Amino acid sequence: MLCISLGSLLPSGKLAAQVTNKTTVFQGHPKMLIKSVVYNFGSVPLGSQVIATYELKNAGDVPILVDKVVPPAGVTVITYPVRPMFPGEGAVIKVQVDAGKPGLVNKIILVHSSDKKVPHKLSVKGTVKPRGK
Repeated sequence: MLCISLGSLLPSGKLAAQVTNKTTVFQGHPKMLIKSVVYNFGSVPLGSQVIATYELKNAGDVPILVDKVVPPAGVTVITYPVRPMFPGEGAVIKVQVDAGKPGLVNKIILVHSSDKKVPHKLSVKGTVKPRGK
């Protein structure tokens, strides 16, 4: 196991990380805040492009790693933070919703991170109107 001290990157000097294969584990108290976990796109015509944006912030005292974002069928992840978010830093997750079928849309996106409250659940909802209505 390789241990890397990142204390020089933060003023507290209390940060340590362990790197194993593809996982980095920071020791401390990660806390990810999400400005709004629900994105309601209202009512859109069939075939519309719907982009949902979720704002994240690291309110903890160590970096947060977003390991993966798991979308349901009909949702595509456009972007999410791929590097650690240091304390006080923000980032965004953007997803695209398939508005190819008329009706109600209510999808849950799972965000896995080094925050102990994982996975975080993001919701995107709205209505896709049929053509001509």
